[in-house]
Amino acid sequence: MTPWELEEVYIAIGKAIWHLQFLEDVLVTYVTMRLKVGRPITIHAAMEILARERRKTLGILFREAEAGGLIHGEIGNAFKLLVDERNWLVHRSMHECSDGLYRYQERQALLSRLDNLTEEAIRLKKALYEDVRAWLANLGVNVAEAEALGEEQFRRLRS
Repeated sequence: MTPWELEEVYIAIGKAIWHLQFLEDVLVTYVTMRLKVGRPITIHAAMEILARERRKTLGILFREAEAGGLIHGEIGNAFKLLVDERNWLVHRSMHECSDGLYRYQERQALLSRLDNLTEEAIRLKKALYEDVRAWLANLGVNVAEAEALGEEQFRRLRS
């Protein structure tokens, strides 16, 4: 195995973890808004609740969302599989896959598994976002205006 091939594995692992964290952030925000924050509430109090909730793992957040009726059906099943894959990545992948890194086929299988995990995290994040969007619209929030504000803040960060 070349140094570049090992780096490719490390990059794929980092990418998967990063996207899992993005998904976790969308999920914790959704669970907090829907299940943890009573209205009316100040922004400061809401941010304190969110900070506490962000200490939870993806698995715990998923179970809370499922119990609260926020996640079910196909998305619920996909989340269960994703949490299992996340746990494999974080807790078992190094022990299960490190010897195979030196064999091309096994390394490619690992890279494919990591890519699938990344893509599924992105897909579920988008699905959750659509649920958040619909829920906010039902509350009377001008979602397009909120999205424009978010995009403006993002542009400022990039400049």
